[in-house]
Amino acid sequence: MTKYPRTLIITHNAFDDHKNNGKTLNTLFNGWASDAIAQLFFLDEQPKSTYCKKYFRITDRDVVRAILKLNGNESCGQVVGNNDPGITETSQAYKPSRFSFTKKISTGIPIRILRDLLWSTKVWKTKTLLDWLKEFNPEVIFWGVGNSKFSADIAYWISGFLKIPLCLYYGDDYVLHSNYGGLLSRIQHQRIKSFHDRNLHHATKLIAIGDQMASEYHATYGREVVVVRTSVNIPDPLPRIEKTVDEPIVLSYLGGLHLNRWKSLIELGKLLREAEQAKGTRTSLNIWSMDDISPAMSAKLNRSPLRFCGKALGKQVDEIMQKSDILVHVESSEKKYRKLTSLSISTKIPEYLSTGKCILCYGPHEVASIRLITENNVGFALTDKDDPYTKLSILSQILNDNAGRDLMGGRARDFAREKFSRAANAETLRLALLECVQPGLIT
Repeated sequence: MTKYPRTLIITHNAFDDHKNNGKTLNTLFNGWASDAIAQLFFLDEQPKSTYCKKYFRITDRDVVRAILKLNGNESCGQVVGNNDPGITETSQAYKPSRFSFTKKISTGIPIRILRDLLWSTKVWKTKTLLDWLKEFNPEVIFWGVGNSKFSADIAYWISGFLKIPLCLYYGDDYVLHSNYGGLLSRIQHQRIKSFHDRNLHHATKLIAIGDQMASEYHATYGREVVVVRTSVNIPDPLPRIEKTVDEPIVLSYLGGLHLNRWKSLIELGKLLREAEQAKGTRTSLNIWSMDDISPAMSAKLNRSPLRFCGKALGKQVDEIMQKSDILVHVESSEKKYRKLTSLSISTKIPEYLSTGKCILCYGPHEVASIRLITENNVGFALTDKDDPYTKLSILSQILNDNAGRDLMGGRARDFAREKFSRAANAETLRLALLECVQPGLIT
């Protein structure tokens, strides 16, 4: 019988079917035994998972109310689970609070520091939480490394309190390539590095989302880093849609517009207009995103050939990719954003690869998502290394070469099968966490 170590996942985001971080958790722990997994999370969200059934939620609002002694007999934080109507997918009972420091994070570092100070009061350390932890009795902690001190402190404290190993998971990089744009940013980076390094030296195992992330953390800290990729099920090949001469080539972008990715989409839209003027190739770049946008941004993202289409969920995503000729991924070339994305693999990249459709990337050449595509020759990229004429030439060639797009799509699918198999990556994660619990065990 397969042994699953009882794993406590500590992250900001809850498990989710659609949102990036939550969706990553669902793919990482796909197939995990339900009685061997639980999550402690900190955002005012509604968890959704086929596998994880045990949750404890503590929010900024809970902490502030506890400090001000407004909770009455209520504890700071609460147990949530499948019997709670608040977390059922169809329920309307659960409404996230309007109060959250995460909604204010864009206002800058002082808010982040204030948030950490409020959590440092330890009002979250309640009997309700301790009873929940003891009842689940985890054997190992899986902590998603972030840029908030309080989550690092909680993971570190629980590891010591329960005397269980701590595992660090790097889905994004907040330590090696942070934005150093000013004195306050440098101070914040030193704070992040300090609590990260404390947890790293205490940790039994390090796990990273991709090879580039693993390589750089290994080089910096001299620790082995296990690579567990955001995996996908490999579907049957999607048929190529035969088009008439009058039909436009459909490019689809599915993902977030944050980190100024929306600006890169606008730049790509301009290139597509130039390609149409030069070669007469009609295109439509359909933008699907879970993000809410302002009227001003909407106007910019609806200038032909761009078309903002709104949210796409579940099977609709599969249908969109099937009807697309080209799947688009973009990153911002602005210095502060390219640092933030330099080591992270977008959750959409494995999904794109698995479809067998042609992939087009637009953005800085060195970021991990784009490097994965270019270095493995499984898609096309227009990067900051290309001058405007070269970008237009490459784009025109892609748009007018059906056979070339099909060939590249086939390579992408083969690569996905080799590197992003759900079963293989799930087993790598299971063995890594089991090794934390039973060092030296070979199964």
